[in-house]
Amino acid sequence: MTDTGEIVIERDLMMQARDGVRLATDVYRPPGPGPFPILLERTPYDKSAPSRSERTAAVARPRSRAEVAAYFVRNGYAVAYQDCRGRYHSGGRFTKYLSEAEDGFDTLIWLQRQPWCNGRVGTFGLSYAAHAQAALGCLDPPGLAAQFLDCGGFSNAYRSGIRHGGAFDLKQATWAYRNALGPRPGGQSRPGIARHWRLVPPNALAQRGFTGQRRSRIRGLPVRAMVARRL
Repeated sequence: MTDTGEIVIERDLMMQARDGVRLATDVYRPPGPGPFPILLERTPYDKSAPSRSERTAAVARPRSRAEVAAYFVRNGYAVAYQDCRGRYHSGGRFTKYLSEAEDGFDTLIWLQRQPWCNGRVGTFGLSYAAHAQAALGCLDPPGLAAQFLDCGGFSNAYRSGIRHGGAFDLKQATWAYRNALGPRPGGQSRPGIARHWRLVPPNALAQRGFTGQRRSRIRGLPVRAMVARRL
């Protein structure tokens, strides 16, 4: 724990989900006992990395999550950032979208039990973090006071997400491909995947000529369980 006198920072607190998987959470809060309302973002893109949403037309460099948290802490809020299941410092296995409702619900309950929390939680985040918000909101967790869904949060993935009216969205395959290059839980690298990535251009799935040899190479990738059935 770090206490600067103006902000208390606790990194990699391990919240235990209902199935025993531990999810890594960073908390920024004002000094003192509180209680404070809390803002939560859950992300698969590394809770310690800047978010693409934290920039303006005038300032192109995204603000760090620590900078964003400091702003809200100065205004009386606590802020929590969490790595989604199976991503970066969190345990478990990542399967896109499927664990976010229950994991989000459990995280809200855990936050509300902290002695410095006043029981009111707001959620925020861009893209996947917006989808994660929508998922936990569907379970109507107690104490969920507000949500800010930025560029995401579909209600029907079959019609307007993973598929569009039933047609598979090929960007889901490239998303899986690129994110398979990320670290294992605990921050360890995946040394074997970079070799496969070099076999196919980044935009191969979007090219009209995506057939034959490229298709067979994609099927041989470590992420084939996520995408191969759809190609």
